[in-house]
Amino acid sequence: MSEVTERSSGADAQRDVERWRLTETTNDQAHAMIAEKVAQNRVDIGQDGANIFNTHKGRLKERVHIQRSIQRVHQERGVFNGVGADLGAGSGLCTAFVSQIPEVDTVIAVDYSDDFVDFTMPKVFEALGADQSKINRVVGDFNNLEMPDGSLDFVVELGGFHHSEDIDRTLSELHRVLKVGGTAVLIETSNPDWMSNADLERLLDKRKFVVNEAGERVLGDVTRRSLGIHEYRFSDWVSMLEKHGFEIEVPGIWDFHYRISARLWRIPKVRGVAALIYYLRLGLFSHWRRGLRKTNCIFLATKV
Repeated sequence: MSEVTERSSGADAQRDVERWRLTETTNDQAHAMIAEKVAQNRVDIGQDGANIFNTHKGRLKERVHIQRSIQRVHQERGVFNGVGADLGAGSGLCTAFVSQIPEVDTVIAVDYSDDFVDFTMPKVFEALGADQSKINRVVGDFNNLEMPDGSLDFVVELGGFHHSEDIDRTLSELHRVLKVGGTAVLIETSNPDWMSNADLERLLDKRKFVVNEAGERVLGDVTRRSLGIHEYRFSDWVSMLEKHGFEIEVPGIWDFHYRISARLWRIPKVRGVAALIYYLRLGLFSHWRRGLRKTNCIFLATKV
């Protein structure tokens, strides 16, 4: 990683933006869609950022749940301290909340969209009261982290890794840059384990609705697969992370904490029971109208 800009005085002081070499594994159509979205973001939020919470899909509208999840993970596990990174940071939502934690010295917000990094992040940081003197913004991707081995105390990512075109490379880089004992907090979409590979393939090929020139919402030709999105089951995430040298805890879904299933998960012989409890509670409390379905899970992956 290049030399970090000296920390400025005052919580509103911004550091200079760094630019890393982007890998060639990112999806071209996904890049095109991101460019289209960020162009719309500029219109939605305005140059003065007055309508900032209208942008980046529903992420900013979910900010209370995300903030609570980050706070509870820190209160119960003491994860966020020292130097860390927000990988696939997008609008910088997690970065803003993590920067407010007193034990945190520096947060490196990494995203491959110049517009998110240069235009959207500063407005989100200002709106959410981030400590910008702690934040280092970087245009880069999580498959090429230009920082030394074992240089981070923690990592956080919100719905970014399922966009990776090379998840093994992404998790290898994650393991490389974390210190031994450092923890990555992954808030990721997770499908139930009973879904077959064919079910996941159907999800990837499902066409998405788009807004046409007349402002009408119509079914387009874009699919999740064409956008470089990947579908993983709960057990897929766990097995991939364990394969790359992480010890896994699953404390909850958003601001719901499933202590029983998280504790049972630590016992290999009863992991099936843990997963059943996890998804029963998910179905009963989080999405009771639609039953067991994909949701955002919190995975704590500690480098061992």
